[in-house]
Amino acid sequence: MPTKTDRRTTVTPSTTPRPRAPAALGLAALLATTAWFLYSDPAPPYALRPGPDVRLALEQAPDARKYPDAAEIQPGVELLTRVYLQRLAEGDRRGLAELGAPWYTGREAAAGEWIGAYGGGGGGPVAGVLQDPVAPDLATVELRFADGRVQRVGLVRGEGTWWLSLGEGDPVRVGGGEV
Repeated sequence: MPTKTDRRTTVTPSTTPRPRAPAALGLAALLATTAWFLYSDPAPPYALRPGPDVRLALEQAPDARKYPDAAEIQPGVELLTRVYLQRLAEGDRRGLAELGAPWYTGREAAAGEWIGAYGGGGGGPVAGVLQDPVAPDLATVELRFADGRVQRVGLVRGEGTWWLSLGEGDPVRVGGGEV
């Protein structure tokens, strides 16, 4: 094997292959991250605000406990219900309307009606009961406010996101397209 010599060092070319593990690990991490973003449920376009505080105790109806769908949908339904109660307590008509299914019409007017009927109730303790889902992307939550009022809220899931059935629309026609 030829060597190159200069006054200070002798360099011998290596025949050992360089390790490629860092490049392979980087590529694997990139592929895993891409797959996660493509195949995971999208984050909902709404979130809880720093205040007011929402005190919700959401449980499954006794008959719903027999069905795995109720347990599976509870986290998404609970987040939407908490955000709804927060907007309701604030009297935020526009923020409440944004929680309505995007393919529904008349969301802002309906939000004003809900605030008029239930506003203020979202600021106290609320007991919620998730009813047995009758279809994969439909749910109902019964809310019992501290002042005795009760509201049944219809929910619909479109493209992985839960929405309020607020206004006028067909819950099975996601995006207004044909079924």
